[in-house]
Amino acid sequence: MVVCRQTFLLLYCLSVDKLKALQKHVREKGVVPRVHGNTGRKPAHAISYDDVLRVVRFIQNTSNERGIPQPAAPRGIDNFPLVYLSAETTKLALHEEYSTTCTNQQVRALRLTAFKDVWRTCLPHVRIASPRDDVCTTCEKMRHGVMDAITEEEKLLAVDALKTHILQAQREREVYNECLRKSSEENFVHFTFDFSQSVTMFHHARQMGPLFFYSLRKVHIFGVRIDGQRKQINFLVDKDQTIGQDCSQAHGLDSVISMLDWVMSNYETENDVCSIHADNCPGQNKNKFVVGYLMWRVMTGKHRKIEYQMQIPGHARCLVDLGFAHIKMKYRRHDCETREQLAKNSRRVFRR
Repeated sequence: MVVCRQTFLLLYCLSVDKLKALQKHVREKGVVPRVHGNTGRKPAHAISYDDVLRVVRFIQNTSNERGIPQPAAPRGIDNFPLVYLSAETTKLALHEEYSTTCTNQQVRALRLTAFKDVWRTCLPHVRIASPRDDVCTTCEKMRHGVMDAITEEEKLLAVDALKTHILQAQREREVYNECLRKSSEENFVHFTFDFSQSVTMFHHARQMGPLFFYSLRKVHIFGVRIDGQRKQINFLVDKDQTIGQDCSQAHGLDSVISMLDWVMSNYETENDVCSIHADNCPGQNKNKFVVGYLMWRVMTGKHRKIEYQMQIPGHARCLVDLGFAHIKMKYRRHDCETREQLAKNSRRVFRR
């Protein structure tokens, strides 16, 4: 039986080379299933253990030299603190350095895709910082000190200073985690308060063209998280509710103390001992007034003991920031023309 070649290729979606390969297989081995040539053996171009090990060692050495280690691991990830590479770093540039190193050593270098796969699989805690990441100023200056050091003594001193700073931030993070554990397992009250980045109104999720306003309406968000009850109280401070001109006194001591007093007065428990974590803002005049307010609560018998603690600046990420992140997510996806609409999007219980 004669079959048109073009019709056969069209019906079975075959190419000419594929058809010739099938014909050769039938002539040599008969009508039997084809078996791949690499069946039962490892391909010659497969990635070996030594190839993966070279990539892992290269990334580890790069992170040790240029990385900014974080004091604690984020939630949902294995217990490996993150290490951020500088924002100007790219994986393509690192792959070029890795290829040059392999060429000098006369060993095989993996392609870019395999290089990224090994990085993502073996070292997920080593990441490249985004240009707008909130990094610690001290870590950044110490990292530049390590890179700019010339003699071995200068390098050792710079590395020791950076290590001491990281260990101190880790100890502060352990204290914060211990307060969270006690608030969830014991009769212990723990508050965390901070200001979020202000939002503007009017805001439309599907904005068509620019808004013709001289300046948008600015609303500040102050959050107090109660870890024992696993909820967060958010205050929306509108522009007309501030003391100074153009919201200049929105973060002042009067507003902070009044909002903190309202939360501690309306969410009191039978326990007269509590712990408070706040964002570290050194040099601000309101710190001593907040400490004075807490002393007044102890002197008047409202509390027997209050622990007021701060973490290292730049390493003060806490669960109240998680609540702000949920608010910003809902803010971006919904229309907010009034403060009531913004409050509706902010009204949510955040569970840990």
